Amino acid sequence: MNRQNIIAVIRPGTSGVAVALGLASGLVAFSGQAALAQSAGTAPFNETINGYTLNGTETPLSRSSFNTAGTINGPGVNNVPFSTTLTALSPTIDQYTGTVNGQPVNCTATQLSKNAYSLSGTCGLLSQVFLPNNPQAEIAARQAAVVQSQRIESQQTVDLISRRISDALSPPRGAFTATRQSDAGGALQAMDGHNGISGVSSGDGDYTNALWATYSHTWLANNWSALKSSTDLNTGVVGGDIKVGGNLLAGLTFTYQSSTGTTNFNDGTLDASTYTFVPYGAISFLDNQIVLDLMTGFGFSDSTSTRSRSVAAIDGSYGSDRWMLATHATFNHPVDNWNLSARLGWLMSYNWADQFTESNGTVNPTLVTRVGEISVGGHAGYTIDQFEPYVGLTYLYDVMLSPNSVGLTGSTLGRDELDALIGLNWTATDRVNASVELSNGFLRTNEDNTTVVVAGRFVF
Repeated sequence: MNRQNIIAVIRPGTSGVAVALGLASGLVAFSGQAALAQSAGTAPFNETINGYTLNGTETPLSRSSFNTAGTINGPGVNNVPFSTTLTALSPTIDQYTGTVNGQPVNCTATQLSKNAYSLSGTCGLLSQVFLPNNPQAEIAARQAAVVQSQRIESQQTVDLISRRISDALSPPRGAFTATRQSDAGGALQAMDGHNGISGVSSGDGDYTNALWATYSHTWLANNWSALKSSTDLNTGVVGGDIKVGGNLLAGLTFTYQSSTGTTNFNDGTLDASTYTFVPYGAISFLDNQIVLDLMTGFGFSDSTSTRSRSVAAIDGSYGSDRWMLATHATFNHPVDNWNLSARLGWLMSYNWADQFTESNGTVNPTLVTRVGEISVGGHAGYTIDQFEPYVGLTYLYDVMLSPNSVGLTGSTLGRDELDALIGLNWTATDRVNASVELSNGFLRTNEDNTTVVVAGRFVF
């Protein structure tokens, strides 16, 4: 155990009572005549440990045990009550039994070397106060990991829908323009976007209804030691829309996202299942070359987390609610077999996570995460018969990313990113379209993300 963080102080002025809500620097307080004498009576104490202040009283029970009671104050902890009996089992092992913050504790602390230790049993808030790697830092890092996943998930959802809207309302183009302008036989086109969300064929023509679906897999990794982690994100989307008057579109999607993460920074995991409903609408101008869209999403998620280090696994679970709003302006410009486009986008996403208590009693407070992002990008594709290979580039900047500090150092997540993509669209028939795409994010500090997507659409 880090003896600088676990304190036992012998106070000569209080009949030799050993003050110990923890261990002495290297040894438990065994001190002969100064040891805990039952006749010593109750004495006040005030100690600061690793940024936490403990105020209360102590009453000796024997030469190796005593009662302590009072309150704890510090980062994320305000007037938390404790009442414990501390027993020195050996010069390097202490045992705490009682309650902290109303939660039972039965915690054994063993010193392994000068600056190393292990905990066993149910330690509750004691671990948050005494561990040299403060769980408050772990909580902050986990919150940053949550907002990082929220950003990716929200981007994928809104980009996919925006590109579907643009595809539905864009004019026929490419090789099919000269032969079937009145139907959906336009070449497959994918607008610029993020994390590989693939588009489908451009222009629904005379068809007014469409059903579409997509599946994507994202590999996300953070290489920063304070937030070192890796996540696999699977996203499935199904949607349908109807076109009115040739330039108005309304639709609804359902998105399911499953994330499985390994949080190396706390030797743990962070998994979540998210469900989102998104109604959307759009209008086009100038022969459908300019498309404006608007969408809002409502969802909820169930998450589980674990962390362990040298301690037995600590786990917890919680629920969240999510809301998002996004809008995009897309300009489509077909030139012969070239399909060119540009897009400007804005996204706002809020997530409300419930307070939860981990299995060891550590309280994780209610968390509100916020993502605000602008994007600008372009796409270029070339139609060859029923196929269209394409490339795209998008720059993203997070005008809001909160909380984005990691640990107690105040370090922050990167805010900007450049995404590059390459893909292939295929028009199977004038009603059925499919696509596959690969994208990768660059420039975002300490983060890597790569996505592969398959998508399909049926118009009728």
